[in-house]
Amino acid sequence: MDGPKKLVVDIETSPMLADVWDMWQQNVGMDQVRRDWFVLSWAAKWVGEEYVYSDCLPNYKKEYKSDPEDDSMILMSLKDMIDEADIVIGHNSWRFDLPKIRARMVMHGIEPFSPVQSFDTLKAAKAVFKFSSNRLAFIGKALGLGEKLDTGGHLLWVGCVRGDPASWAKMVEYNENDVVLTEQVYHALSPWSTTHPNYGLYTDADCPVCVVCGSRDIRREGYAYTSLGKFQRYQCKSCGKFMRARQNVAKRDSLLTSVM
Repeated sequence: MDGPKKLVVDIETSPMLADVWDMWQQNVGMDQVRRDWFVLSWAAKWVGEEYVYSDCLPNYKKEYKSDPEDDSMILMSLKDMIDEADIVIGHNSWRFDLPKIRARMVMHGIEPFSPVQSFDTLKAAKAVFKFSSNRLAFIGKALGLGEKLDTGGHLLWVGCVRGDPASWAKMVEYNENDVVLTEQVYHALSPWSTTHPNYGLYTDADCPVCVVCGSRDIRREGYAYTSLGKFQRYQCKSCGKFMRARQNVAKRDSLLTSVM
């Protein structure tokens, strides 16, 4: 495969179980926690491919209710996929999915997955746009890309923790749909981002390629200017991304700059 392997990832976790005395603004102490959260399921797909991979706890449980918290095996199957990836993509993956995955892995004594670059569609949405909401459900619907599945609320998670087969089937479907929707949002937002990992670093192409999608259909589109530089500007005709060359075509001794 020419270029980086881009993997879209999403996980679902269980709720914590704690003793509380009220329903409003509770501050839960460590001694109040009866059961910590754990990973219920994960879904992933390679960008550009149709198949959606997924795994969940019941796949490894003959009697799920006897050991509902051991997510080590599904973490290992997810690690195998991340080890193959160059870039991991997700919605809120920088602050949620990846840290949560690492936390459960280190708790099980699982060695780290291979270092990868990441692209978080939530970070891109906050940095570049001003949507009324940055939630995946809102952005997907606003852009006409699709919608999240209706879970029915908290009881779906309760059903999974109790080992209900129907709840598990719906959870995996919900998880897989999130990955498909995230990929669509990624394609829409990434050409606007200035922090996307550079596709060109992962290919040996002897001509310029788009830094986002890898297309070779690049056209010159004027110049990009900085305080001390003038650079040839390009636009990808496949995804619309604007880029610039690295060589400064305005480098000269007579060019001055401001000082404080």
